[in-house]
Amino acid sequence: ARQALGPIRQVRDAAAEITGKNLNRRVPEPGTNDEVEDLARTLNGMLERLENSFETQRRFTADASHELRTPVTAIAGHASYLLRRTNPTAGQRESLEAITSLSMRLGRLIGDLLDLARADAGFGVEPVETSLVALAEDVHLEVAAIAGNAEIEILGSRDLRVSVDPHRFRQVIRNLVQNALKAGSSRVTVEVVKQLEHVSISVIDNGSGIAPEHLGKLFDRFYRVDSSRDRGVGGSGLGLSIVKWIVEAHHGELRVTSTLGTGSRFE
Repeated sequence: ARQALGPIRQVRDAAAEITGKNLNRRVPEPGTNDEVEDLARTLNGMLERLENSFETQRRFTADASHELRTPVTAIAGHASYLLRRTNPTAGQRESLEAITSLSMRLGRLIGDLLDLARADAGFGVEPVETSLVALAEDVHLEVAAIAGNAEIEILGSRDLRVSVDPHRFRQVIRNLVQNALKAGSSRVTVEVVKQLEHVSISVIDNGSGIAPEHLGKLFDRFYRVDSSRDRGVGGSGLGLSIVKWIVEAHHGELRVTSTLGTGSRFE
């Protein structure tokens, strides 16, 4: 019985290792001219159709996002020009400001979709020796305009350098800090610490916190937690998915702990 079931186990084990990220893999076809070979051939045909479908969807997302960027940027530019160079009435100004704000929000969403399309296509990162503290300080300058009265603190040594893609890791820190501010935090701490075999970077806030039932789905695409990622503040539900992709592309691990009413820690 073990000998007869051996080819089936091989097909089963190979199929168990196939995910959405490696649909180009196929299960072994044993060449036994029986039902097991027919089953393996049928599974491989299904995998080929799935791979083509995923590739078509990814290509459409990337192409559509790329084509949308130009008109959205033009809309924001024209609305901004009218606000600066004309003398609109109060009602006109309100409409122009709404157009500017919504087009900027749409531009961010398009950028997020492009990033995820690149992730699905297997685009990698380009690590160089970088100071994580310096990246965090860059983010601090970027988000200062939306921080309001919130205090942002950077802890760690600038001399501590690690091999990361600076553009992508700046994006990680920016997304996490912006999420903390959207959650109503009055204090956000970015902490870089050298541990025994790795470096950890944490973004700690004192915002509204996240309920335990949401933590398992937090990094799913388009998943939203009302208390921390509300449509009113422009969240798309993609930021944490991008954070996860970037961290895993660096062979890193991402952890989150949170307490309602106390705050959250993303490490």
